[in-house]
Amino acid sequence: MMICDNRLILLSDRYISPVLMDYAVRSRIAVFPLKARLKAELAERFPGLHLISDDQAALTAQQPGKFYTNTEDCLSLLVDNSQDRNLVSNIEMCKNKLQFREMLRPLFPDYSFQVVRPGAVSQIRLDKGKNYILKPVRGLFSIGIRRVRNQDELNASISELESEICRYQDISPSVLDSSAFLLEECIDGEEYACDAAFDSSGRPVIYSIMHHPFSGPADFRDVVYYTSRSVMREHLPAVTDFLERITRLISIRNFPVHLEFRLCKGKLFPIEFNPLRFAAIGLSDLPFHAFGFNSFELYMENRIPDWDEILASKDNRFYFTVLGIIPPGRDRDRQELSGFRKSFDDLLYYEEFDPVKAHFSCLAMARTADREKMLQYLNTDFSEFYT
Repeated sequence: MMICDNRLILLSDRYISPVLMDYAVRSRIAVFPLKARLKAELAERFPGLHLISDDQAALTAQQPGKFYTNTEDCLSLLVDNSQDRNLVSNIEMCKNKLQFREMLRPLFPDYSFQVVRPGAVSQIRLDKGKNYILKPVRGLFSIGIRRVRNQDELNASISELESEICRYQDISPSVLDSSAFLLEECIDGEEYACDAAFDSSGRPVIYSIMHHPFSGPADFRDVVYYTSRSVMREHLPAVTDFLERITRLISIRNFPVHLEFRLCKGKLFPIEFNPLRFAAIGLSDLPFHAFGFNSFELYMENRIPDWDEILASKDNRFYFTVLGIIPPGRDRDRQELSGFRKSFDDLLYYEEFDPVKAHFSCLAMARTADREKMLQYLNTDFSEFYT
């Protein structure tokens, strides 16, 4: 096992994973918080953390190495400083959904997509009877996603999305932008998310596959995600095969990704790659609770999960997260979430957030053998918890 010498963790203040911090303290790996206030907070919360200066971070970012970011806010430091053109190119390909679709065209030659700009919507023609997905070319979380069926819905959605994205003034336009949207063929089927990495030799390594159910066809919210040994057994071969095909299209190494995809008639259709990170807002910690390993540690140290041993376990419970959705216009209202917290029978982790900073009210991580009870959280009326 070879461990890269040039390693760096870049952090914004949206969500600080305790599992990531545990590894960072133990390993003494270099950590660079984007904001001075966050640096001071982390120094107090995690004694022994190896925090570095702006100049040290820029110097570390210049050279090829292993990098991890907790949100896309951190990517600009790498893009602006790295001398590794391949790394920068792969970051841009992942963040720009149009480039991502173009990269995948050899694998999905019949899949249709096009760019829509707010001032040129009238030039777009939709096929009658088809459903489409509209989303920002540069996006984050599930912000700004709509399903459209005709020209009127497209016109209305563009106006809605411009206003919606304007509300997120704290997110850089390089991460979330309303100047261009991707209109793509709607893929029906169950949605999944996957945390993975391409290791130092370019081999794909999978750390978790999570089912992302919705309450209905118009629901694109990030409310419930869950994994289990049965989910991993069912989908690990297909996801591994897909990521191996990616390595035949591009050169990619030392690169963690959060992949989102849908399964339609047994075929995997990718939705997006999120570069140099795993799932956001705590979801990346789910494998620690479900399978007993630290994904961040395995990635940084070029190790792989022992899936044969893990899947031999008879633990058939579902490990899941619920993200508290902030109702429109309530982000500065008082939250009272004690009733929500008490609704879980086997709570593994719970944290409440500054809703303005995180864009969610809270994270709950739990486990259950009752799948239907877990899915009831999809219909939670979060407005009940605001006064």
